Amino acid sequence: MDTKSAAQTYTNWDNARGRAATNYPIGIEANTTWFNRALAGQATYVSAMMNPTVLNRRATGLQAKTSQADWKLKAKEKGGARISAGMAAGASKYQAAANTIIGTLQALSLPDRTGDAMQNIDNRVKPIAQALQAAFGKV
Repeated sequence: MDTKSAAQTYTNWDNARGRAATNYPIGIEANTTWFNRALAGQATYVSAMMNPTVLNRRATGLQAKTSQADWKLKAKEKGGARISAGMAAGASKYQAAANTIIGTLQALSLPDRTGDAMQNIDNRVKPIAQALQAAFGKV
C-alpha cells in the first residue's frame, strides 16, 4: 500500500499543532451526530465488555507500553497544567454541583446517631443518598 512516510506523517502532525487550537472547536461545532452515534453503539460496547479477550487487552497494553516510572514521569510533566486548565474550564459546573450538594445536605434533618450501625445506615446514610439522588434526578 502506498502511504506517506512516517517522517512526513510526523511533520504534518507537528505542523498542525499550531492550528489545533483554532481548528478543533470548528470541527466540534460541525459535528451534529456524535451523541446519537455514541448511544447507537451501546450494544456493541456492552458485548465487548463481556468478552474476556477484549477485557485482557487493557492489561496487556499497559504491560507492553508503560511502567510505573513512565506513568509518574508523564503525570508530573503534563498533569498539573492540564488539571489546572480543566478545573478553570469547569469552575461554573463545579460551583453549581457544590451548591446543589451543600443545599441538599443543609436541608436534611437527620435523627441523632445511635449505637447500632445498621440503624444509623437506615436512618442517616440512606436519607442522604436518596436526597442527593433526587437532587440530581437519578431516582
